[in-house]
Amino acid sequence: MGYKTVLIPFDFNHQSLNFIHSCLTQIDEPVKIRLVFSSQTEESIFSLLFESKSRRIRKYLDQEFREELDIIKNVHENKIQEFTVDVFRGWNRAALANFCEGNKVDMIMLPTGTLSTSAQHRWLIKNLRKAALPIQLIETIQRTGFIQQSTATIDGEHQSADKVEVTR
Repeated sequence: MGYKTVLIPFDFNHQSLNFIHSCLTQIDEPVKIRLVFSSQTEESIFSLLFESKSRRIRKYLDQEFREELDIIKNVHENKIQEFTVDVFRGWNRAALANFCEGNKVDMIMLPTGTLSTSAQHRWLIKNLRKAALPIQLIETIQRTGFIQQSTATIDGEHQSADKVEVTR
């Protein structure tokens, strides 16, 4: 059985985490999730030749963001067949179309509002809106925080756990 591939643009901020959670809440069937961010900065020849894509991605993902992303993945694990983070480094819509085709994207989920002040992220959203793929607009919900630390006593031991905050 083939699973649909859903592209979700993000930027490395808490609004993006809330947006990713909102997108996954709207999904009813198991899918492949491809989170993508835009990186159109000039890079040195050395970094282009010797840095892997995964190393570039790790450079942007700080520990806190990764932990919160893991919590989102755990909450929605029954909907996620595959979960990848990718970088789009192109400069035009043709390159973006090739990126979507190469990654076999079936649908794009976009925010109704803005998630970031980053010019690169705004460029990506604007051009994904013009893509020749089905688009689902997701309302961006502003939350005060995504992850909340909670504690409980289980069998006489003090336990702490992370949980998703769903208050608006």
